[in-house]
Amino acid sequence: MDLHHLRIFTTVYGCGSFTGASKKLAISQPTISEHIKNLETELCLTLFDRLGRSIKPTDAARSLFPRALKIIDDLDSLKNDLQQQGDPLAGELTIGASTIPGEYILPGIAAKFKRKNELVRFNVEVHDSADICRMVAGHEVIIGIVGARSQDKHLNFRAVFNDELLLVAPATTGYPDQITIADLRDLPFICREEGSGTQKSVARILAAHGVEVERLTKTATLGSSTAAKEAVKAGLGVAIISSLAIRDELDSRRMKKITVKGLEMKRRFFLVTHRKRTLPHLYQAFITSIKHDLKP
Repeated sequence: MDLHHLRIFTTVYGCGSFTGASKKLAISQPTISEHIKNLETELCLTLFDRLGRSIKPTDAARSLFPRALKIIDDLDSLKNDLQQQGDPLAGELTIGASTIPGEYILPGIAAKFKRKNELVRFNVEVHDSADICRMVAGHEVIIGIVGARSQDKHLNFRAVFNDELLLVAPATTGYPDQITIADLRDLPFICREEGSGTQKSVARILAAHGVEVERLTKTATLGSSTAAKEAVKAGLGVAIISSLAIRDELDSRRMKKITVKGLEMKRRFFLVTHRKRTLPHLYQAFITSIKHDLKP
């Protein structure tokens, strides 16, 4: 079997469409289709049922997919191991990350790693935690850093970084500097979207103190921490946001922290990998390097 055919097959399988694989690989859709047809001809079986504009993997495809991934991973690992003997690290590191790690943690870590390994290129795909977990489970990315664990039994999670969530408000309005937990129900809240690791952490922490997030007075639901903090600065309401995302706003007094008596909002970020996937040498080296930067 041609290794290139297998790479295209696993990408089509992971994306769930020829169109998605075409965009991901930057190869035309007819070329993608031709490679899959050639692989099907070689194997004398059908890998995907063509259902109009959609495709559905056959039992043969479901059987081939994990074995193809192992073949690709083993060959990539062998190639990387041979290339790294006495040579500098090189290649592309693709990392999935939820918003806070992707925007506020990984840039600094990537810069530090690249200063020591100039031939390494980074590609960081930022989505919410639920999407990143699905991408790792579906082998779309090899590693991810997320703010909430999923229940997927195929994934392995390792705590790598601590964070604090803060209740913040516009600095120029009359919000009090300190409130009780019961007072939370009276505030106009800007919340994150479902699937957000921040929102899941907020729900878990507040529930432990007898407050259901569904009972908060919600004024908006927004898709990123950046959107949430801009909405706070605009006076739309208050929000619970990572301390990493609002350091500049607090230092410049464009926002203020509201202390909630008796409430500490700590959470962790997790490195997520697939339990059955062998990490290529470059990824192993990156994870080893960051364990001193991301302390649990």
